[in-house]
Amino acid sequence: REKWRQREFNCEPEDFVFGTISRLVPQKDLQTLINAFSKISKEIMCKLVIVGDGVQRNELEKLVKSLNLESKVHFLGKRRDIPELLHAIDAFTLSSKYEGLGLVLLEALASEVPIIAARNSAIKEIVNDDVALMFETSSVIQLETAMKELINNPAETKQRVSRGKIRVQQNFGVDS
Repeated sequence: REKWRQREFNCEPEDFVFGTISRLVPQKDLQTLINAFSKISKEIMCKLVIVGDGVQRNELEKLVKSLNLESKVHFLGKRRDIPELLHAIDAFTLSSKYEGLGLVLLEALASEVPIIAARNSAIKEIVNDDVALMFETSSVIQLETAMKELINNPAETKQRVSRGKIRVQQNFGVDS
C-alpha cells in the first residue's frame, strides 16, 4: 500500500490522505473541500487526491495554485482502478451540494474507508452520523472540523467504519 501511495500520490508514509471521486462540476462543491483541506494542511501532514474530470478542472487547479497547494493536492483525472484507490486513501470525502444516489458512498462503505460527507439529499439515505462524519453543505469550517476529528479520534473512526460495513451489507447488499 505504501509503495502504491508513494508512486500514485507522491506521499510520505506519515501523510494522511483524503480522497474524493467526483465529476469536477459545480454540484460537487469541490471548492469547499479544497478550502477546508487548505486549512488543515497547515497543521497536519496530509494530501488530497481528486479523482475525476469535468468542466471545473482548470478552475479548481487555479484555486489549488492560488492556495499554494500544488504539492499537496493531486488531480488524477478519470481512473479505472477505483477499488485500489479507495484502499489507498485514509478517508473519503464527499462535498456535493446534492446527489442522486451517491453510488461512490456505497463503494467507500464496502471498502471500509472512513467517510466525511455533506448532509443533504440522497447522501443522508446512504450514510448518517453512525457511519460517517457529516457536515452542513458548503460549510468549510464544519468540513475542516470533521477532517480533524476523523484524524484525531481513530477509535471512533474505526467504530464508524465497522458500522458502515454492516449498514452497506444489510441495507444495500454490497460486499467488499
